[in-house]
Amino acid sequence: MNYLGQFGNLGEETMMVMVAFLFIFGTPIIAMLLHHQRKMAETLRGDKSQNEQIAQLQNQINQLSHLVHQQTISLDDLRSRAHLPAPQSPPQVSERFANLNEP
Repeated sequence: MNYLGQFGNLGEETMMVMVAFLFIFGTPIIAMLLHHQRKMAETLRGDKSQNEQIAQLQNQINQLSHLVHQQTISLDDLRSRAHLPAPQSPPQVSERFANLNEP
């Protein structure tokens, strides 16, 4: 009985060479594919620590924005109490260049 089927007439040495060849080159290829699959799963799942950091940063931005609004309101309130003039806008670029040409 021939259990090797179509490979039965290859000979034992040839079979060992083929097995060694598949083992030597097959193992790194399988390792690379598994590594790629693991990385893709992490990418699709998303990193939880990264999501937590993003949420913390958004919270800090919201707090800073709220603080800026409060300070703006406080400054406006102080200005209206003291009857101070509103801040003037900076001079136009053409005005600044005209001042540079004057001695």
